[in-house]
Amino acid sequence: MVAGGGGVYALGTSPAPLLEDSAVGRFDSISAVIRLVFDLVGVKPQPWMAYVGFAILLVLFGPSVRRSLATTRARKLVLGLADLDAETRTAQVAQILALVDGNAIGLIAITDEAIRRRQPSLAREAYRRLRLTGKQPVEQLRLEEALNGPLPRHLDEELETLERLLDAGAIERLNERLSRAIAVFPGDPRLTELARRVRQNATNRPGDSA
Repeated sequence: MVAGGGGVYALGTSPAPLLEDSAVGRFDSISAVIRLVFDLVGVKPQPWMAYVGFAILLVLFGPSVRRSLATTRARKLVLGLADLDAETRTAQVAQILALVDGNAIGLIAITDEAIRRRQPSLAREAYRRLRLTGKQPVEQLRLEEALNGPLPRHLDEELETLERLLDAGAIERLNERLSRAIAVFPGDPRLTELARRVRQNATNRPGDSA
């Protein structure tokens, strides 16, 4: 189980709601508070006050609302990908990613939706962009497991597996598992040393074959 979003949920599932409507909810809540304050102080709202209040709210929450609307649009575009030909699908995927690029919550939503709709390449690209933001680390771990299976839980066991992969020369699989282990156990000196040996191995390989 992972705590995140609005509560606790199982790994491999998305929190509900995914926060994409939170900006609109805050907008409505602030509007209600303003009306309540007017009622409490006995001030009768004037027409011009509504325009001023709306302008203030737009400045404060406009970017969040725009991001939420863009995320909603991008999720709808994901739904139709399966019915498109390859060329149109490629263009629509680019549009989807452009709508949520740099928006961590939007990228989480698209990754989840792409996983559900069996669009693995889109899911992995959205997840890659999410990692570049450096935000939502708990969600990153959840999506990592959803895309690539369970993360390593026991360092000693994982080190044994990594050593076997190194001995077998399975470098691609080794690098993949090693990067995941480092993400789960950052700063562990044994993993750091193993990474150094892998780099050294890659450097020496051309000379070995000469």
